Amino acid sequence: MTNHSMDTQTLRQTLQDAPPPPDLWPEIEGRMRRRSRWRIAAAAAGVAAVGVGIGIPLALRGGPDHGPAGGGGCAITVTQAPVPSGSATEPAYVRDPEAVAVAGRQLAAYLHTWCAEGATAAYAYLDPRWRGDPPGENAPSLAGGAVEIFSMTPTADGYTGYVNLTLHLDGDPMAWNDGVNSRFVTLTRSADAPGGFALTLATGP
Repeated sequence: MTNHSMDTQTLRQTLQDAPPPPDLWPEIEGRMRRRSRWRIAAAAAGVAAVGVGIGIPLALRGGPDHGPAGGGGCAITVTQAPVPSGSATEPAYVRDPEAVAVAGRQLAAYLHTWCAEGATAAYAYLDPRWRGDPPGENAPSLAGGAVEIFSMTPTADGYTGYVNLTLHLDGDPMAWNDGVNSRFVTLTRSADAPGGFALTLATGP
């Protein structure tokens, strides 16, 4: 007599491998679509949460104030300086929207890297033709900061402008101030720099 019995594990695997009956296909397709939409929404929310958590605004085109970067211990804000009445066309306040967006992104990333990973890691954002030797172990640590953009315009190979960097430093500030640091900024296109632009932060034009 042939034994037609099947152990429970084999039966369960057989049922799992079998295709669903045709009348259940519409319901299964609907479940798959809902699951895909949920995954996409979750991924987008995760990206936004990371951006807020590390303190780098994800969008820099929303107006003069790019928004405070909240959360985390390395908050970096990026804003545009108020323009005095009748001064919008003066060189000190001329701002190209794309230049402001790129400069705000790069400066915020530079300061956040300094804050989160140290001055040596942030050194990669600086133009090799200007930055000098890597910072030593006595370089100050950054606890947070802000970028205030006064002017920013395109150049042949990037952007240039004037900003205030407010730094909250721990340790010997060296060439920086613990507080406001006014700098003439140049961003030069560079495949080697994070974000595609190398920074020069000079005290004079």
